[in-house]
Amino acid sequence: MISKKDKRLLIVSYYWLPDEGTGSFRISKFVKYLLQSGWEITVLTASRSRGEDQQVPGLKVVRTDKSILQGESFKVNPSIFYAAKSNWRARIKVWLRLNLIIPDAKIFWYPKAVSIGKKLLKDTCYCAVLSTAPPPTSSLVANAIARSGNLPLISDFRDPWTNIYYYEDFPLGRLARYFNNRLERSVLKASSDIICVNKGFFPGFEEGNAKLHYISNGFDPDDFGKLKSDVSRRNKKFTVSYFGSLKMNQVSPGFLSFIERIPEDQRSSLRFLFYGNVDQIARESVLKMVPENLEMVFKGTVPHDIAVQEMQKSDLLLLLVGMADRSKLVYSTKLFEYLNSTVPCLAFGHEDGAAAQVIKETNAGLLSSHQQYLPALQFLEECLADWRAGVEVKGAAVEALDRFNFKKLSTQLENVILSRI
Repeated sequence: MISKKDKRLLIVSYYWLPDEGTGSFRISKFVKYLLQSGWEITVLTASRSRGEDQQVPGLKVVRTDKSILQGESFKVNPSIFYAAKSNWRARIKVWLRLNLIIPDAKIFWYPKAVSIGKKLLKDTCYCAVLSTAPPPTSSLVANAIARSGNLPLISDFRDPWTNIYYYEDFPLGRLARYFNNRLERSVLKASSDIICVNKGFFPGFEEGNAKLHYISNGFDPDDFGKLKSDVSRRNKKFTVSYFGSLKMNQVSPGFLSFIERIPEDQRSSLRFLFYGNVDQIARESVLKMVPENLEMVFKGTVPHDIAVQEMQKSDLLLLLVGMADRSKLVYSTKLFEYLNSTVPCLAFGHEDGAAAQVIKETNAGLLSSHQQYLPALQFLEECLADWRAGVEVKGAAVEALDRFNFKKLSTQLENVILSRI
């Protein structure tokens, strides 16, 4: 049995706290529960601190120099491809970004991150290196560090690499595809273990491969205070809330038709709130469809704890899954937080996708296809009628979600690590 003094782990994560996006959420929850299990962890990250890092026993955060983040200037907005009138200069910038900067715009982080990682190996005896991606650059950094120290490499993927959804709509050129595939294969081959959120991330590589493990996203019960049933305040209007980033590829025809066709006699009783980073093109496309007397407010980003509170105060939670066929593979962490809030969920997505399966299994609400709107209108009418009658509409049963508790998911990750050291 491994001793406590040997439970030292180096994690490579481009994103880290205080960033509160999806890039830091999953890995920060794993770290939280691994620390409780007696691990000592070093996180190598590019995320900037907004002050002094919180002192957490057993955790060391190493932040790289700001000067290496020059790749941030290559950020692009893929929503321009979905816009009716897109700027040709912006389209060229996207093409250049996808085809000339490989595997992603964070590659400028690679030299400094690898250099610092190798120094960390000289100071501390780690038992393994764990990466989380995207961006794929994190996987490349971790691979180089693990190879230099002859350590097991465990590669976690929140999304696919070459099979990611936006390559479906914006195919790579031949050379870019070749080099991305080559880099992907090098990481998969070097990894002692590969962890994916869902099946289908690496077609042709997964079947019968003992390296592959599937650990879904989930929720942290500690993030939730009083659940919906304990909240006594009733909203003055039936509140439909959306949380998280929103890009144009998530704004489906069915959702737009749903907004446009909300019956007039329901509008004064409704309000739609959007929390998070909403792409400007996506926002404009939604606002064009808003009928008269329907309240729709874009609240901007809020701290995660505030977002969780607002989830529980809502009457209905809105989930918009990306329209690309490959988007059906991914479990959003937002989905599991929605379900754990015990508030019903209305989703637009793939009827055969991962989100649809979870919503059905937990009886959490309704998922309508990207092209349909009538089922969503009917579901909204039923929920609104119950709300007007003072009847609480319940979402997923919390006990049905137990397997998505990050404490249990972290135990699965720990078992993977221990099996290789």
